[in-house]
Amino acid sequence: MHQVTVTATDARGASVSDTFTVTVGAPPPVNTAPDLGPLTGTAAVAENATFVRVLDATDPDAEQTLTYTRSGTDADLFEILNGNELHFKTAPDFENPADAGANNVYERDGASVGWRGRGGSTGGINGSGGRT
Repeated sequence: MHQVTVTATDARGASVSDTFTVTVGAPPPVNTAPDLGPLTGTAAVAENATFVRVLDATDPDAEQTLTYTRSGTDADLFEILNGNELHFKTAPDFENPADAGANNVYERDGASVGWRGRGGSTGGINGSGGRT
């Protein structure tokens, strides 16, 4: 605690003073962005399966609740179930791709999580740990 007296004086010399106490508290906590963890590389998804992967983000800030969202060209083909599981809304059919490019490459944009098919499989995660 600090005590300070402030005095205001006018041009004719009249003045008034007041003393008050200043208490310095702890600084507000810093909000650190979550870490999406191992979302790099590709997680292959078998044709006709809907489950893609568990989204395993962590937040270094204590007592923070994480919320996952989807974005990107093909985001409407996916949903998040049980709070942190990424699923296709409809099981993909390799011979009849539903992605925007009709090539089994599930695109991402900006800093969103993305999906990419590889070889004879459909779906999967291919990103660089981006955040939404």
